[in-house]
Amino acid sequence: MALKEKIAPFIVEKADTLVLVDGIYDSKSSVVSQQISITSQKERLLIEILAPWKNIPIEIIHCVTTTRSDIVATPISIILHASVQAIFVQHFEFRSLQPCAYRCPISFEMYPAAGCQYISFIESHENQRYYFDVSASLQKHSFFKTIDLFFGKGTMEHHVATFLHQEKGFVCLQGLNYLQGEGSVTSRIESHHLAPEGVSSYNYKNALYDRAKVSCRGNVIVAKEASNTSSRQMYRSLLLSSEAQAITKPFLEIFTEKVNASHGASISDFDEKALFYLYSRGFSQKEAQKILIEGFCQEILKCVKVKEVQEKMLQRLS
Repeated sequence: MALKEKIAPFIVEKADTLVLVDGIYDSKSSVVSQQISITSQKERLLIEILAPWKNIPIEIIHCVTTTRSDIVATPISIILHASVQAIFVQHFEFRSLQPCAYRCPISFEMYPAAGCQYISFIESHENQRYYFDVSASLQKHSFFKTIDLFFGKGTMEHHVATFLHQEKGFVCLQGLNYLQGEGSVTSRIESHHLAPEGVSSYNYKNALYDRAKVSCRGNVIVAKEASNTSSRQMYRSLLLSSEAQAITKPFLEIFTEKVNASHGASISDFDEKALFYLYSRGFSQKEAQKILIEGFCQEILKCVKVKEVQEKMLQRLS
């Protein structure tokens, strides 16, 4: 199967895109491959972006499409040198409906003024399990943003840890879980502020049907040296069934003064006033609920700047 066919519709032919398919990269797919060092080592795949590319983010697309039942992926390490900006997209699709599992450790290292947006998009079926372990290390004036998108009836265990080692690091972690059937997600999210004037923001949403379940533990640790830190955590769940469950546990561990930190969580079903308003405008119950669900998810979806991924997600919602 041709490379372009294998990963469509997530790839368009652009000069600022590098393609990886099932851990194999195609250096001919992009002129920016001259800016990137990729080393396939025994224990990991190392992607090192050496210099900025025309002042625009370099896109790295990693697609995993397989019929195998159990995969332990080669750990991926991404290093962004000073002032480099990148978008790293992972798309996972198991083409077999048989029980299967996928494990994916990935780490990011940002040099000063570097930044990365990491987007993971998973379309899951029942009896499929995913295990993710993501870590990011930030130097001064660098940033790390994530958008985790999990759709379907599978199970995911998810751990994200960020370390703001130097001043004025910025972390923005977001996610949307759109679960049906017995789908479940267990997340553990943590940010370690180890230097002054860092900023961290969490924003996670869950839309849960049937007997779906989400459990999320978020934690922000502010060290003694990390004065003038700002932190915000928000977790919101929309229960679309009487049997759906959402458990959220936000924590703060603060060991210094001059910190601006907050956390919050909400769990609700449909807003009756909003439904009544839509009914009065002639929408059926199904149409009104669809509008409210799409509105609930839109805050996360609009942050995805990769057009092909955004279109795919909107198809899933509809």
